[in-house]
Amino acid sequence: MTLHNTTLTNLSAGQPAAALQLLTEHLERDPSDVRAWEAAAHALLALGRPDEAAAAAAQASRRSGAMEARALWAVATAEAGQSTESIDHIATVLDQHPADAGVWELLARAFEALGEIEAGLEARREAVRRAPRVHAIALRLAERSERADHRDEARAVVDQVLGSGPNTVAERILVRLDHHDGKLDEAASRARRILAQVPHRALWMELARIEAGRGRAAAAWDAACRGNALALRSYVADGGDLDSLPRALANRAAMPVGPFPSGKVDGAAFVVGFPRSGTTLLQQVLHSHPGIHTLEELPLVDRAVDEVLPGSELASAQLAAADPETATRLREAWWRAVRRRNPPPDALVVDKLPLNLLRVELLAHMFPGAPMVVMVRDPRDVVLSALFQDFEPNAAMAQFADPMRCAQLYAAAFSRWMAVRSAMPQAIEVRYETMVADPESTMRRVLTHLGVPWNDTVLNHVPTARQVGIDTPSYRNVREPMYTRSIGRWRAYADLLAPVMPVLAPFVEAFGYPTR
Repeated sequence: MTLHNTTLTNLSAGQPAAALQLLTEHLERDPSDVRAWEAAAHALLALGRPDEAAAAAAQASRRSGAMEARALWAVATAEAGQSTESIDHIATVLDQHPADAGVWELLARAFEALGEIEAGLEARREAVRRAPRVHAIALRLAERSERADHRDEARAVVDQVLGSGPNTVAERILVRLDHHDGKLDEAASRARRILAQVPHRALWMELARIEAGRGRAAAAWDAACRGNALALRSYVADGGDLDSLPRALANRAAMPVGPFPSGKVDGAAFVVGFPRSGTTLLQQVLHSHPGIHTLEELPLVDRAVDEVLPGSELASAQLAAADPETATRLREAWWRAVRRRNPPPDALVVDKLPLNLLRVELLAHMFPGAPMVVMVRDPRDVVLSALFQDFEPNAAMAQFADPMRCAQLYAAAFSRWMAVRSAMPQAIEVRYETMVADPESTMRRVLTHLGVPWNDTVLNHVPTARQVGIDTPSYRNVREPMYTRSIGRWRAYADLLAPVMPVLAPFVEAFGYPTR
């Protein structure tokens, strides 16, 4: 098998690290191989290393001048936050009037990474027009249409594909559409038919949420456990270390609290919390305010640490940031990454990344006095909801695939938060339950804390949420008006959650939630 076929096989099988290793060795011997540079860019994008991917795509584009390489460069720069550069690359490609469907798909990815959801969909439609018989291209349009809440379009595309014969990917999309449209019995039946033939992690997790909606707690729990088992197996097989994050948190827990610098850094604020605690909902509400620009789950703090303090783990980075000069360098690295995304010049930039909860002390050093909002939700609802989501496994998300590990991560995160919060007057806690029950009072308090004037747009976030790309598991829910139906869901699963209740009990009590 040739190098290109081998790397393509690795990428198709979800093994970008193996592909990259082969490509790196090959390019050291033959740096003129354009296809290898393109494949390396794809592998680096799959590994979440967009800056390096942009460099590889630049090599391919400069050596070949091909539209596909330039479009790939546009994708990489967009994902790296280099929005001006990406827009220039897109314009260059469009000026050449591309006829190739693959180029249009790459342009779609670039638009999507830039947050231009409708432009991305139109590029995908053009790809389908250029290759009407290629079902994979049509189904990628259907998937993005479903995520953008264009359900009628997604269903029409899927029906057209299924008119040509059976297609498992199309059937999986139909499960999501039926779920979203409230056709829970049909969705559950279809999901089980597919899973009887092919185990699929995301579909097991979708089925878990469908069964939860049907009120079938035991069936929902079973489906979630099956999907999570697949996630853990895949993570460990790929060399993942389930204990790396717990070790880092144990090291951090032994550190003294503070002191933190005084003063005030303007222009930035942070929303943190445990995943599934309402951070995405709050972010979308804030994004509807004309004076606020939000960043959704971009690891900009981690990238700043990697740039300034390469190789540092949580505790050592926090210690290093206590030095004012280092803190300034970290802050400047963060701002460079933000400015590449072209936020409005006078807007407050709100960085929303839930598990920056683990980095609040680092943030306090990097951004003295910058306001933080810590989202709090009933710990039992948080852990239950996390167990039912199809998170892409990494050192943190892999913990959510096991109930005890998830509860222990929650305990570690909030134990440290409760130890430091009295030393952080720049942070406030906001309860999810209060926000959905009384949005106006909650948002008046939040905006006052952020130093932003009141605007009625925050009372209707839905139009804004439907215009932006949301890449978290909450993408459906936050496009609805606020609701209270998720409060207290844990009660239907109390027996199944019993093993983790002692771990969560101290936080249930500390935050004042009812014990039953």
